[in-house]
Amino acid sequence: MRMADQMQGEVFKDSIQTLNLRSLYTLGNMQFVIPEPITAGNVGIIKSPEPTAAKSYGIKATVTSGNDSQKIEMLGGKGIVSDYVDVEVNGVNLYIKYGSIMRELPFSITLEDFIADKHPGTEKAYAAFESKVLVNDDNGSTSERIYMNNVLDKEGYRFFQAGFDPDELGTHLSVNYDFWG
Repeated sequence: MRMADQMQGEVFKDSIQTLNLRSLYTLGNMQFVIPEPITAGNVGIIKSPEPTAAKSYGIKATVTSGNDSQKIEMLGGKGIVSDYVDVEVNGVNLYIKYGSIMRELPFSITLEDFIADKHPGTEKAYAAFESKVLVNDDNGSTSERIYMNNVLDKEGYRFFQAGFDPDELGTHLSVNYDFWG
Protein backbone atom coordinates (compact mmCIF):
# COMPACT_ATOMS: atom_id res chain seq x y z
CA MET A 1 0.00 0.00 0.00
CA ARG A 2 1.42 3.35 -1.04
CA MET A 3 1.02 5.61 1.99
CA ALA A 4 0.72 8.89 0.06
CA ASP A 5 -2.60 8.00 -1.57
CA GLN A 6 -3.54 4.62 -0.02
CA MET A 7 -3.29 2.91 -3.44
CA GLN A 8 -2.91 -0.84 -3.02
CA GLY A 9 -1.14 -3.27 -5.30
CA GLU A 10 0.17 -6.81 -5.24
CA VAL A 11 3.58 -8.41 -4.80
CA PHE A 12 3.88 -11.53 -6.92
CA LYS A 13 5.93 -14.59 -6.01
CA ASP A 14 9.00 -15.34 -8.14
CA SER A 15 8.84 -12.04 -10.02
CA ILE A 16 11.04 -8.98 -10.32
CA GLN A 17 9.36 -5.89 -8.89
CA THR A 18 10.49 -2.43 -7.87
CA LEU A 19 10.07 -1.63 -4.19
CA ASN A 20 8.93 1.94 -3.55
CA LEU A 21 9.82 4.25 -0.69
CA ARG A 22 7.17 4.93 1.95
CA SER A 23 5.03 1.96 0.91
CA LEU A 24 3.82 -0.74 3.30
CA TYR A 25 4.61 -4.25 2.07
CA THR A 26 2.91 -7.31 3.57
CA LEU A 27 4.49 -10.66 2.71
CA GLY A 28 2.91 -13.55 4.57
CA ASN A 29 2.87 -12.42 8.20
CA MET A 30 5.77 -9.99 7.71
CA GLN A 31 5.32 -6.26 7.09
CA PHE A 32 7.99 -3.71 6.20
CA VAL A 33 8.45 -0.16 4.92
CA ILE A 34 11.48 1.43 3.27
CA PRO A 35 11.02 4.87 4.85
CA GLU A 36 13.77 7.00 3.28
CA PRO A 37 16.53 6.67 0.69
CA ILE A 38 19.99 5.87 2.04
CA THR A 39 21.83 9.10 2.81
CA ALA A 40 24.97 7.99 4.67
CA GLY A 41 27.62 5.33 4.25
CA ASN A 42 31.29 4.49 3.91
CA VAL A 43 33.50 4.85 0.86
CA GLY A 44 35.40 1.79 -0.36
CA ILE A 45 36.41 -0.15 -3.44
CA ILE A 46 34.46 -3.04 -4.91
CA LYS A 47 36.36 -5.26 -7.33
CA SER A 48 34.68 -5.95 -10.65
CA PRO A 49 34.55 -9.64 -11.57
CA GLU A 50 35.72 -8.72 -15.07
CA PRO A 51 37.27 -5.60 -16.63
CA THR A 52 34.75 -3.32 -18.30
CA ALA A 53 34.74 0.05 -20.05
CA ALA A 54 31.47 1.00 -18.34
CA LYS A 55 31.79 3.45 -15.46
CA SER A 56 29.88 1.48 -12.88
CA TYR A 57 29.76 2.31 -9.20
CA GLY A 58 29.70 0.00 -6.26
CA ILE A 59 27.46 -0.15 -3.25
CA LYS A 60 28.18 -1.97 -0.02
CA ALA A 61 25.04 -2.69 1.98
CA THR A 62 23.98 -4.59 5.05
CA VAL A 63 20.77 -6.59 4.72
CA THR A 64 19.06 -7.35 8.03
CA SER A 65 16.17 -9.66 8.89
CA GLY A 66 15.37 -10.23 12.54
CA ASN A 67 18.68 -10.61 14.39
CA ASP A 68 20.64 -11.77 11.32
CA SER A 69 22.62 -9.49 8.98
CA GLN A 70 24.70 -10.06 5.88
CA LYS A 71 26.97 -7.64 4.03
CA ILE A 72 26.62 -7.52 0.24
CA GLU A 73 28.40 -5.70 -2.59
CA MET A 74 26.76 -4.62 -5.83
CA LEU A 75 28.07 -2.99 -8.99
CA GLY A 76 25.87 -0.78 -11.17
CA GLY A 77 24.73 2.76 -11.68
CA LYS A 78 22.90 4.98 -14.12
CA GLY A 79 22.77 3.34 -17.53
CA ILE A 80 24.33 0.11 -16.21
CA VAL A 81 22.24 -3.08 -16.35
CA SER A 82 23.74 -5.25 -13.61
CA ASP A 83 23.11 -8.76 -12.31
CA TYR A 84 21.08 -9.52 -9.21
CA VAL A 85 22.77 -10.38 -5.94
CA ASP A 86 21.13 -13.42 -4.33
CA VAL A 87 21.18 -13.23 -0.53
CA GLU A 88 19.47 -15.25 2.19
CA VAL A 89 19.13 -13.69 5.64
CA ASN A 90 17.22 -15.34 8.48
CA GLY A 91 15.36 -17.63 6.06
CA VAL A 92 14.33 -14.75 3.76
CA ASN A 93 15.59 -14.95 0.15
CA LEU A 94 16.24 -11.59 -1.52
CA TYR A 95 17.35 -10.71 -5.03
CA ILE A 96 18.78 -7.20 -5.10
CA LYS A 97 20.34 -5.15 -7.88
CA TYR A 98 21.74 -1.67 -8.34
CA GLY A 99 21.45 0.11 -11.67
CA SER A 100 19.13 0.54 -14.58
CA ILE A 101 16.43 -1.89 -15.63
CA MET A 102 16.23 -3.09 -19.22
CA ARG A 103 12.66 -3.15 -20.54
CA GLU A 104 11.12 -3.90 -23.89
CA LEU A 105 9.08 -0.87 -24.97
CA PRO A 106 5.72 -1.33 -26.74
CA PHE A 107 6.98 1.19 -29.34
CA SER A 108 10.32 2.42 -30.66
CA ILE A 109 12.05 5.79 -30.72
CA THR A 110 14.46 6.87 -33.44
CA LEU A 111 16.74 9.88 -33.05
CA GLU A 112 16.25 12.17 -36.05
CA ASP A 113 18.46 15.03 -34.89
CA PHE A 114 20.30 16.23 -31.81
CA ILE A 115 20.74 19.99 -31.42
CA ALA A 116 23.16 21.55 -28.94
CA ASP A 117 23.20 25.33 -28.57
CA LYS A 118 26.32 26.79 -26.96
CA HIS A 119 26.77 30.14 -25.29
CA PRO A 120 28.43 32.57 -27.72
CA GLY A 121 32.22 32.39 -27.73
CA THR A 122 32.41 29.06 -25.87
CA GLU A 123 33.16 25.49 -26.91
CA LYS A 124 31.64 23.53 -24.01
CA ALA A 125 29.20 25.87 -22.25
CA TYR A 126 25.81 24.64 -23.41
CA ALA A 127 22.83 27.00 -23.31
CA ALA A 128 20.36 24.27 -24.30
CA PHE A 129 20.12 20.91 -26.03
CA GLU A 130 17.27 18.90 -27.48
CA SER A 131 16.47 15.67 -29.24
CA LYS A 132 14.18 15.48 -32.24
CA VAL A 133 12.83 11.93 -32.27
CA LEU A 134 10.45 9.79 -34.28
CA VAL A 135 8.06 7.70 -32.16
CA ASN A 136 7.06 4.53 -34.03
CA ASP A 137 4.11 2.37 -33.03
CA ASP A 138 1.30 0.33 -34.63
CA ASN A 139 -0.46 3.57 -35.65
CA GLY A 140 2.56 4.93 -37.56
CA SER A 141 5.23 7.49 -36.70
CA THR A 142 5.07 10.87 -34.97
CA SER A 143 7.76 13.53 -34.67
CA GLU A 144 8.43 14.75 -31.12
CA ARG A 145 10.90 17.10 -29.41
CA ILE A 146 12.47 16.36 -26.02
CA TYR A 147 14.33 19.13 -24.21
CA MET A 148 14.52 20.74 -20.77
CA ASN A 149 11.01 21.18 -19.33
CA ASN A 150 9.52 19.38 -22.35
CA VAL A 151 9.22 15.67 -21.69
CA LEU A 152 7.74 13.00 -23.95
CA ASP A 153 4.89 11.00 -22.40
CA LYS A 154 3.92 7.81 -24.22
CA GLU A 155 1.88 4.87 -22.87
CA GLY A 156 2.91 5.46 -19.25
CA TYR A 157 6.59 6.02 -20.11
CA ARG A 158 8.11 9.45 -19.55
CA PHE A 159 11.26 10.45 -21.46
CA PHE A 160 13.49 13.29 -20.24
CA GLN A 161 16.48 14.87 -22.00
CA ALA A 162 19.29 13.77 -19.67
CA GLY A 163 22.51 14.39 -21.60
CA PHE A 164 24.31 13.60 -24.82
CA ASP A 165 27.41 12.00 -26.30
CA PRO A 166 30.61 14.09 -26.23
CA ASP A 167 30.63 14.14 -30.06
CA GLU A 168 27.07 15.59 -30.02
CA LEU A 169 25.85 12.82 -32.34
CA GLY A 170 23.86 10.82 -29.79
CA THR A 171 21.44 11.59 -26.99
CA HIS A 172 20.86 10.30 -23.46
CA LEU A 173 17.25 10.01 -22.41
CA SER A 174 16.14 9.24 -18.89
CA VAL A 175 13.07 7.00 -18.87
CA ASN A 176 10.63 6.57 -16.01
CA TYR A 177 7.71 4.19 -15.83
CA ASP A 178 5.85 4.59 -12.56
CA PHE A 179 2.89 6.33 -10.98
CA TRP A 180 4.86 9.43 -10.06
CA GLY A 181 6.68 9.73 -13.41
